[in-house]
Amino acid sequence: MKSDIVPNFLIDISPYLINLMNTVISLCFIILSIKRLHDVNLSGLYVLIPTIFIILPWVVNLGILSIFILPCVIVLPIILLASKKGTVGPNRFGEDPIALGGETPK
Repeated sequence: MKSDIVPNFLIDISPYLINLMNTVISLCFIILSIKRLHDVNLSGLYVLIPTIFIILPWVVNLGILSIFILPCVIVLPIILLASKKGTVGPNRFGEDPIALGGETPK
């Protein structure tokens, strides 16, 4: 169904624009998550752990478990990682950005 308000070319390319925006936002989230993991002296490969729980419901029928439990399993590590204090001083991924003259978090 075409609309007279929105030009036809926007209706035709809108799914591609949405996919492009989702890809860019997802890549930014992954990059920032890896930087945060490095800040707490963990490997960036830990980003893959939530991916397993996102793909799992499509591979195995988990029933009610996939609706209530899996979102908690995915969100809980993100909240814990966001609230954890970074490594003081240099770690195996580089110098402490706060020690290099960055602002001290309040």
